[in-house]
Amino acid sequence: MARIVRNDALYKQVTDAIRDDITEGVYQSGEALPSEARMIDQYGVSRTTLRQALVILRTEGLIEIQHGRGSFVRSRNTAATVLHRPRTQPLQAIGEPRIYRQDADATTATLIGVPEGSALYVCETTATEPTNGRRVLTRTVLPFAAAEGTELETDPFPERPAQLARLSARHGRLTATEYVQARMPTPDETTALALPDITPILETTLVTVAKGKTVLAETETTTAEGNRLAYPAR
Repeated sequence: MARIVRNDALYKQVTDAIRDDITEGVYQSGEALPSEARMIDQYGVSRTTLRQALVILRTEGLIEIQHGRGSFVRSRNTAATVLHRPRTQPLQAIGEPRIYRQDADATTATLIGVPEGSALYVCETTATEPTNGRRVLTRTVLPFAAAEGTELETDPFPERPAQLARLSARHGRLTATEYVQARMPTPDETTALALPDITPILETTLVTVAKGKTVLAETETTTAEGNRLAYPAR
């Protein structure tokens, strides 16, 4: 193949070239792509540029990167993993949960819909999905104001059904909205989720509200690679 010569950004040109080779059958399903060194020489680009292209192809679901082995064309018969696991189905925790108190910073306040500076109980865990071993970071946030006057003041994070029952008894009817965003992980998230370099993540946050005020926010964060969200029709 000739070196890249078009005027587009180099990483986009490399992405297009490899994508074309995959769709045209130059690289077959399950086949390894050439080594990074070979592709760098083939396209006449830097390692950084090549890796940018591979990240895009990976997020498109065309390739997967296996540590120590290289990049492989993803099987066309392999469906993306459905991430929308019912929250009543427990994850398997890795280690002990981390429980602490904090005041809501601007980011948290915006995400869960509470005033900045609100006092919060927070519970964080690293866990795995029992059916496929997928790593998930969970973060449950309970405003002090929501726990006030309930057993949650002294035991803020019982089993989820008990937590919701206590909130409902104190605040009345509960409703929930789920928010989804894709973003790049922090270094700590990359380590906790055992992600390859430059892998985007999916973050879903279920915000439970009573009488117009947030009483609970539950966030799950996992890799976006090869995954999709699914919601039942209403």
